[in-house]
Amino acid sequence: MKLYNSIGPNPHVVRMFAAEKGVDLELEEVDLMGGENRQENFLKLNPSGQLPCLEADDGSRIAEITAICEYLDEVGSGPSLIGETPEARANTRM
Repeated sequence: MKLYNSIGPNPHVVRMFAAEKGVDLELEEVDLMGGENRQENFLKLNPSGQLPCLEADDGSRIAEITAICEYLDEVGSGPSLIGETPEARANTRM
């Protein structure tokens, strides 16, 4: 999996979550301050231009932090960090 990474708290959350789950991510740095995320090449990958963006092994892309973390929680090993029950997952999301 590849994480399109940049400065700021949002990519940091995903990197921390992946580390806790033991998921290795290839990092590709995107120059957010230079506007690389608003250039044609990046917009082809992620039309919303948001960072971070995860490219899964099948080539699909996920661009929302919560969705990325939930995906990593499901594909990673070990116990769920989000919760095993509907109540636990609701509390985590809250």
